[in-house]
Amino acid sequence: MHLYTGWNLFKNHWQATVGSSRLGLLWKILPSLFWCVIFLFIRRGGDAGDAAIGLAIGMVIYQTITDSFRSGSAFYQKNLSLFIQNPNIIHATIIQVTIDSVVNCLFKIPIIYGLLIFFTNIPFAIHWLFLIPAVPLMVLLSLALGFVFSFTSYLNRDIAQSSYLIPLLILVFTPIIFVPKSGFVSIIQQINPYSHWLNLFKGMLLNSTINVKISLLLTLGSLFIFILSWKFVCYTLPYVAEESRS
Repeated sequence: MHLYTGWNLFKNHWQATVGSSRLGLLWKILPSLFWCVIFLFIRRGGDAGDAAIGLAIGMVIYQTITDSFRSGSAFYQKNLSLFIQNPNIIHATIIQVTIDSVVNCLFKIPIIYGLLIFFTNIPFAIHWLFLIPAVPLMVLLSLALGFVFSFTSYLNRDIAQSSYLIPLLILVFTPIIFVPKSGFVSIIQQINPYSHWLNLFKGMLLNSTINVKISLLLTLGSLFIFILSWKFVCYTLPYVAEESRS
């Protein structure tokens, strides 16, 4: 029942956002293509060619993480009035937001493949297909973080104002920009699950190997955190509803 309702909510949202736009599906990939064009222009310099492609891929993944986090962090702000009228629809709304975020990220994956195939000398390997389930799992992790942030930011407006900092912190504390050998940032990167996902991608692309143990831990961990955040949202709804009435 919740799945069917969530799917219908997704279809209505898709029609309202994509179907009513002249550019339609292009809006799903234009921001990522913009970043790619910037880094491809940098690549023309010669010496930093491979690094520029690596940064371009990292920024596409970062943008995917950011989009899903923002979808989750706006969950209560966009839907609270609906939840107060019909609390049972919260499950269907979570499903709708999840489907929308996963579909959006699937539009980014061909861009990553295009950068790898046309602008690098890395030979194609079957391991590349691991990106197809791995990137959506990172999206679920970002949604979970966004859901929790949505609750805290609704109760505290100062936290809500700082929401734009969270994606930037994710960028800083992952090896997209730099990898420090020691210090505070290095410690945070070591415990940051996004760092382990990105290192897994790096090993997959450069060495054509996948660490099965780490892959399994990250997959189960991301799913567990997402399910936990789902339960957390449902549990905190009465508190948020009561706070909105006060």
